Amino acid sequence: MFNNIWVEKYRPSSIDQLLIDSDTKTKLLEFKNAKEIPHMLFYGSAGIGKTTTAKIIVKELLNCDYLYINASEENGIDTIRNKLVSFSETKSYDGGLKVIILDEVDGLTKQAQDALRGSMEYYHENTRCILTANYIDKLSEPLISRTQSFSLKYDKKDVVRLCYSILKKENVLLDKINAQKMVQIIYSLYPDVRKSINSIQRMVSNGALIINQAIIDDIFCKDIADYIFSGRYTELRQYIISNEDKFFSDYNNLLKKLLEYIYKMDLDDIKKKQCILIIGEYLYRGVSSIDKEINCFVCMVQLIESLK
Repeated sequence: MFNNIWVEKYRPSSIDQLLIDSDTKTKLLEFKNAKEIPHMLFYGSAGIGKTTTAKIIVKELLNCDYLYINASEENGIDTIRNKLVSFSETKSYDGGLKVIILDEVDGLTKQAQDALRGSMEYYHENTRCILTANYIDKLSEPLISRTQSFSLKYDKKDVVRLCYSILKKENVLLDKINAQKMVQIIYSLYPDVRKSINSIQRMVSNGALIINQAIIDDIFCKDIADYIFSGRYTELRQYIISNEDKFFSDYNNLLKKLLEYIYKMDLDDIKKKQCILIIGEYLYRGVSSIDKEINCFVCMVQLIESLK
């Protein structure tokens, strides 16, 4: 199963295989030796390995009973009252610890978060909770304080090495030009290692990795669109400025590419027209604009406002 899906085939199955910083890995190995864990919180960007890390803990460190809950889908207080409490009230088959993995816990309502911290305290003797979150600022401080928190991170070069390793194992041919383009893509998708692996596999054709500039442009525009549609304008500006090499600091050309990308998107027709008109207006302004980066950024803030 999953033999042809690289992101599953090469998913880490042990602490040693995890793509995490050395301090976090050292701490996990300490927990492994002690056969004991506290309540834990792993946070960081999507695709960085939070859920994989949580599952490795229950399988490798503790080898214990566990319950998995996707808190972004089951985000109400009833989930805590019913599933979590029911699981915590019963003893494990060997009398040892049980673990509840609450994935994307930042999706829980405030009432559910309050109920969760109460349950974490009440059932502490026999049950531990491992929480994962994309946005730690969406969690209440009392909930965070009941966990040992770990910000998952790794170096861009670690992802490049991992992708090189996968291509070698899959006997994929890679020339120098496409290797450089692959690094470009990985850096643009960082820190989402899952997206990097999926993107690279999609570009393999007839046993070779072939990347054209249009693919790079589309990936970059998709990331920008994701920031726009999620309303994260401060992160968007930082992302664009730090990746100016991908569009040679040509902000008007970037707006043209974004317009083409949004035009091809599966988007509500009225919203699509609004986006095209806004980008067109700022393309016109950009011709005489002294600071084209500011003009581009204001355009994207306008897009965010129009999509609310």
